[in-house]
Amino acid sequence: MKRFRQIVFWMHLLAGIITGVVIAIMSFTGATLAFEKEIIAWAERDVRQLPAPSPETQHLSLDDLLARVREAQPGQRPSAAVIQNDPGSTVLFSFGRTNSIYVNPFTGEILKPASQRSRKFLRVMNDWHRYLGREGDRRPLGKAVTGACNAAFLVLAVSGLYLWWPRKWSRDTWRAIAAMRFNLSGKARDWNWHNAVGFWIAPVLIVLTVTALPISYRWAGDFIYWVTASSPPVPAGPAGGSGVEVTVPPDGKPLPLESLLAAAKKEVPDWKEISLRFGGPSGRGGERRTAERNSRSERPPAEQSPES
Repeated sequence: MKRFRQIVFWMHLLAGIITGVVIAIMSFTGATLAFEKEIIAWAERDVRQLPAPSPETQHLSLDDLLARVREAQPGQRPSAAVIQNDPGSTVLFSFGRTNSIYVNPFTGEILKPASQRSRKFLRVMNDWHRYLGREGDRRPLGKAVTGACNAAFLVLAVSGLYLWWPRKWSRDTWRAIAAMRFNLSGKARDWNWHNAVGFWIAPVLIVLTVTALPISYRWAGDFIYWVTASSPPVPAGPAGGSGVEVTVPPDGKPLPLESLLAAAKKEVPDWKEISLRFGGPSGRGGERRTAERNSRSERPPAEQSPES
């Protein structure tokens, strides 16, 4: 048993030493991304909401708004529109991943662009969190490193909990290893704080790392579906694709956007947000209109653009 404990100790130590820098990067970027919606909402607080309109004020149709956006941005094609279930909310039009603007739904006025600086910052955080900032052909390598370090982080948390577990339980033992003692100094203080903090956050770390494994390793996702006796979700179609075969009317004309919007509202009466995507990335190619329902009350995260 002593030999096994020594092995676990060295696993714990080496996992922390070898992967410490990567784990620190993933922890910082992950904590930042956890507040992604709040960061974007704060950065765009001045253009998201309009003064409360009078009851008789009418919205322009989504088709009219789209026409005005195209007129104001002749060199670009809108790729998506996001509508909030709030009379005073502006409408967001996106142009791929790099540009977005807000539009006054009552006048069609183009408001100042969305905060590109904050969205770019969050995209950088996402790239570092998932790929260690690698780009292009180097992304698979970055993803492999973050996946391996996440697995090592799981080993770190589980082995730490094992090493923490007392051989004999008593009130004094519990106080010594589970409560932070501020009257200590030097190595004794460091050891106590390491044990106490590690014990309380270990369950959270285990949940975070276990749920992140399927993102890096397909076998982990397959194992979870097998354990829970559930079927994996059907893969989504390509960006801008409908994913569903539809019957083309004889005249070949798509319905107006306003009709699609009304159909989505009817389907989900308590909707909070509706996204409509136009064709392929940045609107290139035939304009296929797809209404998407979204129960979230916030705008799409920076990395979840119509191209992602």
